[in-house]
Amino acid sequence: MGAGKSSVISMILGNIKANAGVSGLAQSRRNVIHRGEIHGETYNLHDTVGLGANVRDIDSTRATRSLYHLVGDLSSNGGINLLVYVIRNNKGRGENLRKNYNLIRHGFCDSKVPIVIIITGCENERPTWWSKNDLSQVGISFDGYACVCAIEGRNGDYEEVVRQLVVKCCLEEGWKQV
Repeated sequence: MGAGKSSVISMILGNIKANAGVSGLAQSRRNVIHRGEIHGETYNLHDTVGLGANVRDIDSTRATRSLYHLVGDLSSNGGINLLVYVIRNNKGRGENLRKNYNLIRHGFCDSKVPIVIIITGCENERPTWWSKNDLSQVGISFDGYACVCAIEGRNGDYEEVVRQLVVKCCLEEGWKQV
């Protein structure tokens, strides 16, 4: 919640504007699909309700249920090609990061789908964030990462870094839940 998932989607797809907020509060109240092109190929990016939101009409249980249903729906319609975990530079380390990672990667996707992490809010720490924050200490690993600034107008070359990460790590054929 508030990590910048919507901003990252807007950054990746360019002219598509996901419902990004400015307050750091959860903006995505339901799962929303954004369709666009990356390097001439069509991608579907899903902006999801954040885990641990617990604001207004969204609670953790409802967010988890929503993600579970999304995994089922995607499995029935082509599969899942990549998981993108978005966290904010100054948030999300430790137990909640590991718990949510395990839920999504292992619980929902049987460890069969590649997962990358995008760390937002790194305008002053790129590329040092990754070297200073050893996520293997909390028992998680990723197939790729990008430390970015997702603020519109300050993206610089971050857009292309994230696009290349998505293209590189995406499965050609989607994994389907059995």
